[in-house]
Amino acid sequence: MNRMPGRTEQRGTVLVIGLVILTLLTVLAVTSMSTVATELHMARNAQNNETVFQAAESGLEQALALGPFDTSGPLEVVRTSDANRTLSVVVEFKETTLLPDNLSSLGEDSNIAAHHFVATATATLQGTGNSAGSPGISAVHHQGFYVPGPTEAENLSNNPIRTYWVQEGVQ
Repeated sequence: MNRMPGRTEQRGTVLVIGLVILTLLTVLAVTSMSTVATELHMARNAQNNETVFQAAESGLEQALALGPFDTSGPLEVVRTSDANRTLSVVVEFKETTLLPDNLSSLGEDSNIAAHHFVATATATLQGTGNSAGSPGISAVHHQGFYVPGPTEAENLSNNPIRTYWVQEGVQ
């Protein structure tokens, strides 16, 4: 039997190279799967954050549309859409100030008051994590508004509201 020169030194080299390439492909596949899982988790979190943000915003709109606003105590609106989502809105009276004369069309010393309120909406989405018992996420939004009216008013049912807002954000 004639042997080719140099052939005896290469026995097993192809096997080792094949195993190294197979190991590299396995590491690449595992890394890709881990990256995809992380991106899915980030997308789920972004979607949940948007859900609670929109729920808190709709709660503020709902509370402002309800009226009448009472200066003697807070108005509480609680709506639960299902077992995993809750929405709580509390409208609270803060203070009464006189409107400056230049903001009233009734002239000087009109004694028109601005009754200042703050609506606080809290939306919670339970169990949004991967593990059981996950605390979920919540968003809290505050919106201030005032209702012009007589200085001694308790029930401001037919008066228009003027709004301003501050967003606390997603927690």
